Amino acid sequence: MKRIELKKRYIQKAYEIVYSEGKNNVTIRRLGNEINCNASSLYRCFNDMDELLLYVSLKYLKEYLSEVNELLKLSLSSIELYLRTWECFLQHSFRDPKMFDILFFNKYSMKMNYIITDYYSIFPEELEGFDDTLKSIFISESLSERNYKMLYISVEDGLIKKEDIRFLSDMIIQLYKGYLKDFLDKRKLHDNPEDVKKMQDEIMSYYRKILMLYIDEKKED
Repeated sequence: MKRIELKKRYIQKAYEIVYSEGKNNVTIRRLGNEINCNASSLYRCFNDMDELLLYVSLKYLKEYLSEVNELLKLSLSSIELYLRTWECFLQHSFRDPKMFDILFFNKYSMKMNYIITDYYSIFPEELEGFDDTLKSIFISESLSERNYKMLYISVEDGLIKKEDIRFLSDMIIQLYKGYLKDFLDKRKLHDNPEDVKKMQDEIMSYYRKILMLYIDEKKED
């Protein structure tokens, strides 16, 4: 079996198990049995199980990216588009927090550029119909760089100072990371949709307040 075909089978089978049973039920031995391969063949395709799960986690972006693709068709200001994109991201992120934690804060997350390129070469159909802007911003690099590029549009619109973007972007990412890690620690929240929604609204209120401070400062100059 060709390596790319084997890699695709591993990703697809691991995703099916994670989706139906949770990531803790994915093991090298089980995957080998279910795709009729020697257990050690996984290492022909991935460094370890963590890297495989990072590939699997990219499948959890599919619905989110489709929704962002629709947002890009609307006549929204750069700031409103940015906030609506985050609102959408939070909904998906806290629906599957473990997979989004793997996706953005995995030990292989620094290899995201390579992994994303490789993933979509294996599953090119998942990019069909996507706007070129979406591909250039969201289908590459780390969460931090994507957030930076999305926020940078507000500089081009004259709303935020260029020199403030990196700090502002990093602050927003760290706020998200803190909430996500805290959410994973407090597993009871997963069973209460009202608490989850309240937390998402709280994050968005912080984002709006932070952005408005920088926008107002720019207007005063």
